[in-house]
Amino acid sequence: MTNELGTIEKFIEDNRLTMETDYTDENPNISDMPYGSTHYICTIKRDGGAIKIPYSMGPALTGPPELADVLDCLAYDACDYDNAADVLEFASEHGYDLETNADIRKARDVYRVVEGQTEALTDLLGDVYETLLYETERR
Repeated sequence: MTNELGTIEKFIEDNRLTMETDYTDENPNISDMPYGSTHYICTIKRDGGAIKIPYSMGPALTGPPELADVLDCLAYDACDYDNAADVLEFASEHGYDLETNADIRKARDVYRVVEGQTEALTDLLGDVYETLLYETERR
């Protein structure tokens, strides 16, 4: 018996997820995107609930983001957050220099953003949150 992962597209379909995107001038969570990047506020909806997530794409990508890509990024971040014992482990796993105050502050800021997004995603998905993280194929 094989334990096959479902696709993210099937997860979206099965859980009746939809997304609306609105262009915005910047992403409040990212200050170092290359010139020509585009930024969106993505509203992901499910069963009357919704979350708003800032999302940015580099200059080589055109058109608004797809739900599968946004959800995949959220799932990656949520896995990293869930598997880190604390902000220091999270920072270390992401290559921050724990010897410099500037890097520690930046790591804490990123950790707080990921924490908030993960909590919102958990609330939106409820009992299928772990299915997305651990039983759905990554892109």
